[in-house]
Amino acid sequence: MKNMKPNFGFSAIAVGAFAMALGLAACGDGESSNGPANDDDSSSSSVILSSSSSVILSDSEGSSSSKANWSYLNPDIDYGEFTDERDGQVYKTVTIGTQTWMAENLNYAYTGVKFNYEGYTSDSTSWCYENKASNCDKYGRLYTWSAVMDSAAQFNVNAGTKCGYGKTCTPNSPHRGICPEGWHVPNDAEWNTLWTVVGGTRIAAAKLKSTSGWYHKGNGTDSFGFTVLPAGLRGIDDGDFMREEDIADFWSSGEYKSYSAYSWTFHCDYGDVARIRVEKYEGYSVRCLRDSDEGVGASSSSSQAKPTNSSSSVKYGSLNDSRDGRTYKTVSIGTQTWMAENLNYNTNKSYCYESETRNCSKYGRLYEWSAAMDACPTGWHLPSYTEWDTLWTAVGGISSAGRSLKSTSGWFSGGNGTDSFDFAVLPAGYRGDDEHSYDEGESTIFWSSTELYRNYAYGWFFNYNIDDVPDAWLNKLNSGAYVRCLRDSSEGSETSSSSSVEYGSLTDSRDGQNYKTITIGTQTWMAENLNYNPGDVSSMGSYAWSGCYGDGGYDYSSNKNLTAEEIAANCTTYGRLYTWEVAMDEAACTYGKTCGVSLNPTTPVRGVCPQGWHLPSYREFETLINYIDPSFGYGHASNVSSSTAGEFLKSKSGWKFGGNGTDTYGFSALPGGGREIAGEFDYIGYDANFWSSGEDYSNNAFFLDLDSAEESAILNYSNKNFAKSVRCLQD
Repeated sequence: MKNMKPNFGFSAIAVGAFAMALGLAACGDGESSNGPANDDDSSSSSVILSSSSSVILSDSEGSSSSKANWSYLNPDIDYGEFTDERDGQVYKTVTIGTQTWMAENLNYAYTGVKFNYEGYTSDSTSWCYENKASNCDKYGRLYTWSAVMDSAAQFNVNAGTKCGYGKTCTPNSPHRGICPEGWHVPNDAEWNTLWTVVGGTRIAAAKLKSTSGWYHKGNGTDSFGFTVLPAGLRGIDDGDFMREEDIADFWSSGEYKSYSAYSWTFHCDYGDVARIRVEKYEGYSVRCLRDSDEGVGASSSSSQAKPTNSSSSVKYGSLNDSRDGRTYKTVSIGTQTWMAENLNYNTNKSYCYESETRNCSKYGRLYEWSAAMDACPTGWHLPSYTEWDTLWTAVGGISSAGRSLKSTSGWFSGGNGTDSFDFAVLPAGYRGDDEHSYDEGESTIFWSSTELYRNYAYGWFFNYNIDDVPDAWLNKLNSGAYVRCLRDSSEGSETSSSSSVEYGSLTDSRDGQNYKTITIGTQTWMAENLNYNPGDVSSMGSYAWSGCYGDGGYDYSSNKNLTAEEIAANCTTYGRLYTWEVAMDEAACTYGKTCGVSLNPTTPVRGVCPQGWHLPSYREFETLINYIDPSFGYGHASNVSSSTAGEFLKSKSGWKFGGNGTDTYGFSALPGGGREIAGEFDYIGYDANFWSSGEDYSNNAFFLDLDSAEESAILNYSNKNFAKSVRCLQD
């Protein structure tokens, strides 16, 4: 994808939780993928309609015909059908909340308009992936934005004629574009309506992706029958097709200047959905939305009404920063008290926009993330992702928060806000990872304290031409964003505690190490990962290994070889990692051999655990998950997921990607990562994987899989030669 300007290390500005991530490596380490067909539950309190009752049969009558891609649909959803009169193609439809969507990608052949960009020509502006008809049958077609908007006016007289590459347009909403009559190309407000119904952008991809077809662990639960398939995209360079099974991108009717428009991106590695800015000549998928008065981003006065900010919900004050004597306005919104101005404290790794002192006086300072974390005055702090979320709720929801919080002047091209809560967001721009300043008058970005992925952290993006506030993925090493400090309070905290959790203790007589224990239901578990050193294990097999994370191999999570001190600290925090035969303490269990242990052995397998404790079986992990999520069920025999149990098992801190849990039962699962077959390490901070004694077949064994990007708990399977953590269970 062509880059427009340096933006936090990506080729196009990332205005979503995981951004486009096209520069990242492949999605995983080769373990199995997973995703159940139905998930009627949601643990997110922001879900408006989370059960299958929110998915309504379309008023079209079904037909008896069948298409190959319908095999990916959720069998527990009652779909409607719609026939495109232009070519006779039949599409499944699904109603989610107040909106009715196509449940598959558009496949109308918009081929009559030639494509020409800088000498590269084609006889079409839509394509099948890799020009194979079978891929059109599976994924639908990939379209340029001008085709999506019908710039040739085949269906919309004059409506989309100025929506091509190098042109700007202001289409009416709804804008039919390339969609069938009675349907239209969704705008960003309508996409946001969908995200809100399914629980928000942070979990929307996990809820809407298909249950199969995605690389690695990228499958979703398809809880609402939207069935997003990983269709990939078409780039401009020689018409390359790329990222099948890896990503899915859907056009919005929203434009960004003459050469770019917005799309929404699903990625195999993440449960988030992201809004990104891309070149109009890229080839992306289309989902059409049925015409309706509901969810349409109309421009009537009723939809633009200014929120009321009564004295009961908004209170004003001031803050004097004793470090430099500056005084800031403050505003209390709901339960939170915020600075009503950007921080302007001069510290290392902070800058004025374009290095002009006058801009610091006007906008405050731009901070690198490490500086932002410590920049606020005593009694105030850099807000977390969750605390920003609390603000969006207090001002009426994220879909309108941008309009409500932006200043009433200074924004480009009619982009001023109503400043209904006196938060006064100014269009102060940002600092790219190339150390240049960008987009004064058009946008601004605020840091959060929540890390995302390796060298990235979350921020929040305000822009002149959108009413919502997408979350942004920023390079925390050298990008610059602004800081709004939040007064310290127990409100909005990411932590939670349970007064009912009482820990026991265990001393391992082999080495004297002490472990916390916790009783959950009828089971007593170690509440920490095993850290026992079994010594030389080479006699168990050529791949047998145990050690600390980072010991003897490159760490891809930090992109370096760890020091001896860092390696030792990993054992202290996360315990040791073990290949499966070492965890089982049995050479006969090595890769390529079957040691005959069932999913529910009559005699527990002690394995590497202390006396009186054992390696949990598949069924015992099943019991643990069912205690937390009774809908999970018993008797499974393969990889299967609970959509909610992971949140309750994960620790309250230490997880990247905003993935901390509630640790409701005291299990305190920490993201210790793992060792790959070739000896490299990855996913510390992102994954917690615990071996079971259950064997899948001679090469694979089952484990409990928790991920920073998901609230789920998965009984997954993996190659025995991966090294994972161990949690022992009392006999």
